[in-house]
Amino acid sequence: MKYKLQVFASFDDSEQELFEVNVPVQALKSEGALVTFILSQLETPLNQLYKLSTCWIGLTREQKKKIAVVKGIERNGKYFFDFGIWDEEVA
Repeated sequence: MKYKLQVFASFDDSEQELFEVNVPVQALKSEGALVTFILSQLETPLNQLYKLSTCWIGLTREQKKKIAVVKGIERNGKYFFDFGIWDEEVA
């Protein structure tokens, strides 16, 4: 089963990055694992990152049960950062 995610990364002093990525199953074990995986895909320095906006593509009902998917949907696909450090409390 493929998990495909569209990502918009917003930065303080750089243009947005927009990409689609196939997410490996091990990155779905937790929300933190997913965020870490997404960060590894970025080209712009992380200290400029202030927001990731994500959107899952074509998930089945079964795929929507993965913890990282559930948590991401609960926060409307938004992850906020302060100098590249994820603020887990902000949704």
